[in-house]
Amino acid sequence: MRHGKAHAKVEGQQDSLRKLSPEGEEQAQIRQAEFSKKGIKFDRVYSSPFDRAVQTAQIASAGLYSGEIIQIPQLVHAGTPYEDRMNEMFKDPKVGGGVRALAEYRENNIYWDDFMNWAFNAAFAVYQQIKNAHCENDSNVLVVGHGPLQNAVALRFLKILDVDYERHFDEISPVLSESQAIVINIDCGTVTGIERIE
Repeated sequence: MRHGKAHAKVEGQQDSLRKLSPEGEEQAQIRQAEFSKKGIKFDRVYSSPFDRAVQTAQIASAGLYSGEIIQIPQLVHAGTPYEDRMNEMFKDPKVGGGVRALAEYRENNIYWDDFMNWAFNAAFAVYQQIKNAHCENDSNVLVVGHGPLQNAVALRFLKILDVDYERHFDEISPVLSESQAIVINIDCGTVTGIERIE
């Protein structure tokens, strides 16, 4: 799930400290209501450590999860060996100005491999947390992060589970807007359903 709409960054403010705007809080509440309507309860909730992602996770899982929000630093590319190249990728005029799908990155950008390597590390960090919590089977897990990064993490997570993610690339490729989510159902290593909650 992508975090909800955040307040605009002000000069001198750390990006990680930006909070959800009232609109973002409402978006997360809508998502929580949709999860609840579908009967989804969460066994674990993971989030980027950025304030807007943690807030989104708290609101979207309210009443559906009784544990703590577990922050995973790898869900942010800042401070990683891939940071500079990924920032260049996001600025690339060929894909900039609101990229609509990961396919545009893959087709037009020399940093695609760096992007997917970062995503693999992030997805593996999530997978390790799930495995350590013994939640591999019959579990509902919510992961809240940022923009197209979340799409890439979803793809790489499938790869870790030995699922042919290329087969599902077109379904997962369209970039999530604020507070949108991708629900992936996996049974014994086979993807049985992919649903976008918008």
